[in-house]
Amino acid sequence: MTFGDTNFIGVVNAERYKSFVDQDWDLDGLLTHFSNEMKEGNILVCQMTEEGIEHSWSVDIKIGTEEITHQYFRKAVGYINVTDNKLCLVDC
Repeated sequence: MTFGDTNFIGVVNAERYKSFVDQDWDLDGLLTHFSNEMKEGNILVCQMTEEGIEHSWSVDIKIGTEEITHQYFRKAVGYINVTDNKLCLVDC
């Protein structure tokens, strides 16, 4: 992903993910929303930094139960529903 001011990176099922959080959202509400959507299998998201920074990220996506043997900065593990064989990589 090219750099930008971002805190989160995720893989999203755009067909199922409920993107609206709240007009007057705060970080706790956003984290609750992400958690709820992860439980529904609509997103896998991880917080990259405590504050937004401009940086380019390399993202590795593994499918199945393959063990990750190399170093990583952040990791999200879970299940995600796939609609029409499509998922989106997003930064928030």
